[in-house]
Amino acid sequence: MRKKGSIGLETLFLIVVVFAMALTVFMGKSLVDDLNADIQGDSDFSAEAKAVSLDVQTRYPLVMDGAVIFLYVMVWIAILISAYVIDTHPVFFIVSLIVIVITLIVALSISDGYTELMTDADFSTMPTSFPMIHFLLSNLFILTVLQAFSVAVVLYGKYRSGAG
Repeated sequence: MRKKGSIGLETLFLIVVVFAMALTVFMGKSLVDDLNADIQGDSDFSAEAKAVSLDVQTRYPLVMDGAVIFLYVMVWIAILISAYVIDTHPVFFIVSLIVIVITLIVALSISDGYTELMTDADFSTMPTSFPMIHFLLSNLFILTVLQAFSVAVVLYGKYRSGAG
């Protein structure tokens, strides 16, 4: 079975998933911060509970920052593997280019939306708390171009080598 024009759709899937996960992580940080402030201010909680809450608040950005990057890299690798396994005819490359252009427009919009969101007072500390996510979303357009190019090389390059 041949799959048609899959480069852009796979790339679009990845950028949307990563953006949604980043927003979820940002909201989770706000929740963890608020919860920790409530626990630290409540005298009913033991010193051990307060220490655990503070530890969670301290570790959350590091763990979640790495988790989003891990997700991005693993899905990118999965997309490359699926692109190699999928039997796509080179004729559909034109359709893929059209979908890639649309995907790049979406990536640019998401990156601009992220930049706009980071100017909001509630989210202004997120770039320093999550430097890897900040880099990823600030450079989403360039990374999307690299991803689409790598998928195109894997997807259509196998015909030049005789593997397809």
